[in-house]
Amino acid sequence: MIRLIFRIHTDYRYALTETLELEKAVEKALSLVDQQETLLLVTADHSHAYGVVGYPTRNTSVLDVDNTAKGDDNKSYLISSYFNGPRGILDAPRSDPATEDRFASNYTAESLVRLSFSTHSAEDVPIYANGPYSELFHSSLDNTFIAHATMYSLCIGPYTNQSHCNEGNNGSQLRGLHLNNFYYLLFLSVILYTFIH
Repeated sequence: MIRLIFRIHTDYRYALTETLELEKAVEKALSLVDQQETLLLVTADHSHAYGVVGYPTRNTSVLDVDNTAKGDDNKSYLISSYFNGPRGILDAPRSDPATEDRFASNYTAESLVRLSFSTHSAEDVPIYANGPYSELFHSSLDNTFIAHATMYSLCIGPYTNQSHCNEGNNGSQLRGLHLNNFYYLLFLSVILYTFIH
C-alpha cells in the first residue's frame, strides 16, 4: 500500500508532488509483473476537502490565481482551494492571494474554515484497473464490491467454485500458497484526493 496523504492536509504543492510519486510507483509495478496475468488496482479510501476551481486560461499553474475572474470583494482567488485548513479566515477580511508569494515553498493557502489541517471529504474516489478482470472495476463502486470483485478474480473465498476458476480459463485458483494463472495480485490501495480524478 502506498500512502499519499501526508501533505494534502496542509500543503497542496507537495501533495501534487506526491501524485507524481504515485505515477512512478504504478509504472514500477507494471514493469515488475506480467500484465496479462496480474490484476492491478489503484484506488483510494477517501477524498479531501480540496478542489480546483475557476476558469483560468490554458497553461495557468494550478498554484496560481484565476486570471479571468475575481471574487465579489474584487480580490483574486486561488485555483487550488481548500474548504478547511490551517489558514482559515477568522475575524478579518479575506486576503488577496495575487499579492502574496503563493509559489514560495512555505506558502499555505487560505481556506474557508480554520482547522489545524484539512479534513477528508465524502466525494466518490476513482478506481483504475489493468489486467485480467479489470472490466469489473469501473465508474463509481461501493468499496465492499472492490473486495468481492478481487476475490472473484482470484477464485478465493466464496468464489472458489465459479466457472472461470476451472483450469484452462483465464481465472486463477488458490491451492495452498500458490496462484495458478495469476503469478501475482498487486493491489495498490492509495490515498488519493479529489484533484486526481
